[in-house]
Amino acid sequence: MSFPVSHLANHSPQLQAAPFADASPELAVSPSPPPKPVAPEKPAVTASATRQQEQAAGKQQQQIRGDAGAEATTTGDPSRETANLKNRWGAAIIARIQRQKRLPRGGGQGTVQLHITVSTKGRLIAVAVAHSSGHATLDQAALGSVRKARLPRAPKAILPGNHSFTFRMIFTD
Repeated sequence: MSFPVSHLANHSPQLQAAPFADASPELAVSPSPPPKPVAPEKPAVTASATRQQEQAAGKQQQQIRGDAGAEATTTGDPSRETANLKNRWGAAIIARIQRQKRLPRGGGQGTVQLHITVSTKGRLIAVAVAHSSGHATLDQAALGSVRKARLPRAPKAILPGNHSFTFRMIFTD
């Protein structure tokens, strides 16, 4: 349905401009001076106060100590605590392996991903290349580093048995 243009023109709304008036009176405002900086007071710390704080903190936290001397604060969730201890033990294992890392003759650069299985007594059960660097000499050097390393025992809170870890060893010239 179409309407003649003249018909639409008669029904279109008319916009009127509203008069612009500044209804707000002018106010003279002077800026207030910035506040003076106040130095925070440093509490006097004495040796006895520090000792008391350390004793209070020690009483509030229970500690678990394993064979390797690793400590962890208890959270009340045994599975979380065990996972935390296993992560710390894994980090200690990897650190020992990294100390044995030697760049092979001929050099090269690459990353080798290794998968190891270790007993809670610190004995290497198995080692394998999970992802090769693409250079056989780097892969063999990484395997050699694992075999040479003296691995730490697990904390007592970890159940006896074999545990697996996967990590990367990066070789750079």
